[in-house]
Amino acid sequence: NNKKHAERKNKVQLINCSDSFKVYKNKLNFKHKYIPQNEYQKILNNYEEFKENNNISDWSNYNLVEYNILVLANSITTFINNDEGDIENQLNVIEKYLINLRRSDYPETFDTPELVSRFKLLNIQVTNTKIVLDEFDKLALIEEFDKIFQYFNNCNNIMKYIVDNKSMIID
Repeated sequence: NNKKHAERKNKVQLINCSDSFKVYKNKLNFKHKYIPQNEYQKILNNYEEFKENNNISDWSNYNLVEYNILVLANSITTFINNDEGDIENQLNVIEKYLINLRRSDYPETFDTPELVSRFKLLNIQVTNTKIVLDEFDKLALIEEFDKIFQYFNNCNNIMKYIVDNKSMIID
C-alpha cells in the first residue's frame, strides 16, 4: 500500500475531471478541490522546472497540445452546466495539434515508441469523444473528457519516467 502511495506521489497529474464533478440527484455540480496556494504554486513551479530542464518548453507542438487541453478543461464546466462553449471546435483544435505533434520531430530524449504510442492513444480518445459528443448524456461525456485528461497525464508520466530512468537506458 505504501508502494502504491509512493508511485502516485511521483506522477504528474495536471487535470482530473472525475475529482471535479459530482452527481447530486441527476444534476451536475462543479466541485472545486481546494489546493492551498503555496502547494499549487509549488506543483506549477516543479512542472515548469521539469519542462525547462528537459527542453519541453521549447517543444512547440507539445506546448500547443498542452495549452489546448487546459482550455478544454476550463471549458467543460460551462458546457456541462449551461450548454455553452464550442467543445467540438476545441476537440478539433486539439486533434489538429496532436496530428502535427505526431508528424513533428520529437526532442531526442522523448523520441521513444512508448511516448509516441501514448500520444496516438490520446488522439484516438479525442476523436472518440468528438464522435459521441451529440450521442451521450452529460454524465457519460464527463467520463469521456476524463479519459482525455488521463491519456494526457499518461503522456506526461511517460516523459517523467523517461527522464528519471534515462541513465539506465543503454543506447
